[in-house]
Amino acid sequence: MSHFSASLNDLIIRLVTTVWIVTTFFTQAAYAKGVPQLRMYHVPAEVSSSHFRVSLNGRSTDVLHAATSYYLLNFDTSGPVNVSVTAEDPHFWDSGVEVRPTRFGIRPARHGAVISFTMAGPSKLTITRPGDHFADADILFLFANPIDHSGITASTPNVRYYESGIHRENIDANSGDTIYLAGGAVIFGSLNLWQVENVHVLGTGTIIYDGPQDPYSDTGWIHKKNWHCIVMDDAYNIELDGITCITRSRSWQVQMKDSRHIGMYNIKVIGGNPNNANQDGVAHRSIV
Repeated sequence: MSHFSASLNDLIIRLVTTVWIVTTFFTQAAYAKGVPQLRMYHVPAEVSSSHFRVSLNGRSTDVLHAATSYYLLNFDTSGPVNVSVTAEDPHFWDSGVEVRPTRFGIRPARHGAVISFTMAGPSKLTITRPGDHFADADILFLFANPIDHSGITASTPNVRYYESGIHRENIDANSGDTIYLAGGAVIFGSLNLWQVENVHVLGTGTIIYDGPQDPYSDTGWIHKKNWHCIVMDDAYNIELDGITCITRSRSWQVQMKDSRHIGMYNIKVIGGNPNNANQDGVAHRSIV
């Protein structure tokens, strides 16, 4: 190799190294200055819908079909997000649009099938048309979660980790478990916290319960495993943080009996069944 070639290679290596260092420095500096982060997750094809299409800071995605005519999108953010929602029907917003809770004062701009607005940060919104609030309503739920700083990954020791994608199983917790539902994970089944203690269920994944209940009779009150999206019996010191619970069948969504020291944080619960608009739960001794 000539002296010129060696010098040229050395120059290229130095330039690449310098670019990497500068890029890393500015990226770290940006995070240190609080530049908002946005994390979006793939919606598995089996539950994906184009009834609405959502764009967040210019990045577009389909939504998750939750139940009946309810749709949702989970994402994580540390700051403001520019949102646009495109309805599949070009005349969907002809009668207007409402964003709740109204205390946020969000009044979207509309251009045909597209509405747009800004979310100030982590929050939970429902988007409907005026008067469209009952069991047959078309509703879009936007769940902007805070950024997860737990550092949990699939390789974290002593964690039952559910990666992004479809899982078909009932989750039976054991005492001392840490269970993590990653963003984009969809579990078809139940979360059973049955006579256990010191359990942590974390992450922004989703549990969809679609059980065998008769849609024309009320058996959803029965207290047993695999009969609800989340069920607890004589559970103690339980933490639920970030997950979404969807009940499609005619059953109570979250049922708890004789359980205490229960912490629920940023839990999202949606029930949608044409024959039962009231999908409630059972009282318990203490919850925060």
